[in-house]
Amino acid sequence: MRKDDFDAVLQRLLLILLSAGSLVWMACLHAEDKAAAPVPRIDIAHSSLLLADATVAEDTLFLRLRNAKSQVVIQTNDLTFNVDGKPQPTKAQADGTYAIPLDALKGTGERNVEIIVGHEGIREILANKIPAIDAKASGLSLGGHNQLAWWILNIGVVLVGVVALSRKKSF
Repeated sequence: MRKDDFDAVLQRLLLILLSAGSLVWMACLHAEDKAAAPVPRIDIAHSSLLLADATVAEDTLFLRLRNAKSQVVIQTNDLTFNVDGKPQPTKAQADGTYAIPLDALKGTGERNVEIIVGHEGIREILANKIPAIDAKASGLSLGGHNQLAWWILNIGVVLVGVVALSRKKSF
């Protein structure tokens, strides 16, 4: 095989791999837009009357309080949320949840959480230890296709190097 033919074959192979990588990348982005995974709920604390769970979005914990028997969401103006003994600011949301900054729950290890709730004429304290929460970085993520995209990129880089070295003249 002549050197010019070899270079042409390598260039075509490189073009095919880069095109395939682009298609995989676009398919991953499209799949993420279509099927956003539901946000998992974190069990915070419970008692015989109340259930407290939460979801995490960016740097905010969204706390939801429900009646243990009827599962009805409880909204109250009498809520205190403490992490390791320090009160955290809470803001009631329109959907019945409470927005709490995630800063105190980040890191490693366990956190002591205490929720003081006034509802139905009683004041109840829910306490529990929960693992620290890692906030997911927002931005581009390829999910399960990450490894495939990296392999395609790496093969493309190697082929570019082969083409560059094959064009190098010997002295």
